Amino acid sequence: MSRFLCSCLRALLYLLVAFATVSIGQSAKPTTTTATKHLVPKQKLTPEQQRGLRLLKAAQAEAAGLSPAMRAAVLWQASHGYQKLDPPRMRTVLMDAYRAATSADDEHPEVKCFNMPDVCHAKLWLEDKTLSEIVGLSPADAEELLPQAEDSVRSSVTKELIGKYVRDKKFDHAEELLRGVADRDDFPYDAVSELMAALPKDREQQRVGIFNLALGNFRTFGAADISFEDLGTLVIRFWQHLPAPTVLEAIDALLGHAKDESEKASDNRVSFSAGNASVSFSPYQYRLFELLPVLQQLDSTRAESLMREQQEVAGALKKYPKGLASLYPGYRDTPLTEREQMDPNYPALSTGGSAADRVADAAFDVWERNVESKQIHAKELANKDPKQALSVAMTIPLWGPMGPGKYSPRATTLAAILPAIAAKDSDAASKGLTELRSVLGQLNSLHAGRIASQMADTYVKLGRVEEAEKIIAEGLKIADKLYESDTDGDDPNLALKAAWPSAGLWRKLIIISTKISIEYAEKIINEIPDQEIRSFEQVGLANALLGTSNFGSFLSLDWRASQGHQGMVAF
Repeated sequence: MSRFLCSCLRALLYLLVAFATVSIGQSAKPTTTTATKHLVPKQKLTPEQQRGLRLLKAAQAEAAGLSPAMRAAVLWQASHGYQKLDPPRMRTVLMDAYRAATSADDEHPEVKCFNMPDVCHAKLWLEDKTLSEIVGLSPADAEELLPQAEDSVRSSVTKELIGKYVRDKKFDHAEELLRGVADRDDFPYDAVSELMAALPKDREQQRVGIFNLALGNFRTFGAADISFEDLGTLVIRFWQHLPAPTVLEAIDALLGHAKDESEKASDNRVSFSAGNASVSFSPYQYRLFELLPVLQQLDSTRAESLMREQQEVAGALKKYPKGLASLYPGYRDTPLTEREQMDPNYPALSTGGSAADRVADAAFDVWERNVESKQIHAKELANKDPKQALSVAMTIPLWGPMGPGKYSPRATTLAAILPAIAAKDSDAASKGLTELRSVLGQLNSLHAGRIASQMADTYVKLGRVEEAEKIIAEGLKIADKLYESDTDGDDPNLALKAAWPSAGLWRKLIIISTKISIEYAEKIINEIPDQEIRSFEQVGLANALLGTSNFGSFLSLDWRASQGHQGMVAF
């Protein structure tokens, strides 16, 4: 995956999490008790919830006639509708969704989009998402279902299981699962790091044994690429807990492998950045920068000799004496705090390309971090000082590196914060809407639809219903245009229908329209020309009425056989 594509995806995921959007207000006075046998006893439902439950059941019934992948998608999201009302039912429906996913075909196995299991390949992605949610509800069920999954999904979900057992302090079972994948070439170093960091002090021998497992895997398979978590980071995190001979053996293996990789090609630079600090080296130099601070403690003579040979690395270590740990203090032997996990000065690692490519990447990384810092600041101010939040957003560049018409950092930020600003300062919100209106016509359909939906949400919050209906109508025209593109007979969108941009935009507009009237939302659903998408959107409406989470895992994707990945957006 290209460095720029990784960054855009990260930005979209950040915005999806950081700028929460639509929820449905519910009546404060429950009026009716349902007799449905699956509901929690004595659970009372509001009229809206009753309506949502009827819609949910209807969508589940219709799911039986859908293709396996869309059936899995509908059931997966339907399971969320039972999250508050009937958790056991949620688990049952979620397991049905997983089984539907395993029965689906991977229609384009030869075409890669991102790392497998990726969002493009519906079968693998749905298996991974549904089984990962089952891990959170019932790890034992997930383990029992795991053999039915595709190989790449088994690997991914095993990491989830190890993490779950680590958090539950079931360290021995986590290690047992880890040993079960020790002979794979996609060894889960990140799960190893999580487990080793969580082990208490009285389990030092277990920590050594787990490290030896990782070292043995590296000796067998090496590593295709240097990664954010790999054997090298295990060394710098945990070397003080390990026997010196074991650490030196690992350093020798890492340096030997990296030297071989460096001699193969000159366009395989490795760059690491965090905050405003960054380094870029060949694979061998990178490993030296990473490991020499440890080697200096264990074999200073050899460390000094290597630094004399590699003056560039020696110079970098004068600036960053702890190597990678100087750039990113998270490389330590204890878990990150919640605050650290949310720190915008996240580390970034990129591999491949020439030295010139790395310089360009570093420049883009600085630009991107500056933009994200302003986006975070604007979000923080939205509820405190709306006018200042608007001012900060207006300092963000209008267009991203891809140029006019595509991603607009300023418009994206404005659209995301305006619903919150509307609750505090209607004048500031109106100014922001005027700015968005001036940009909307310049955006491509993918991004124009997202901005239009967020504008509609802001108009609703301002009580300007007529203007909200007008922008929803504009959004529906954009959705129709996107659907026409998604169903292009010569070059259709290969992604799962539920992840089509048209489906994503319809879904967002439907949820917003419920704030005007539920009948309005149902009218939009009934006018969708695709039965499978109608069933899927019906679940979205039902979940909104039931007050449960809505489709947080769905990023809308445009994926073409002719040109591969075209675009991704979080509606």
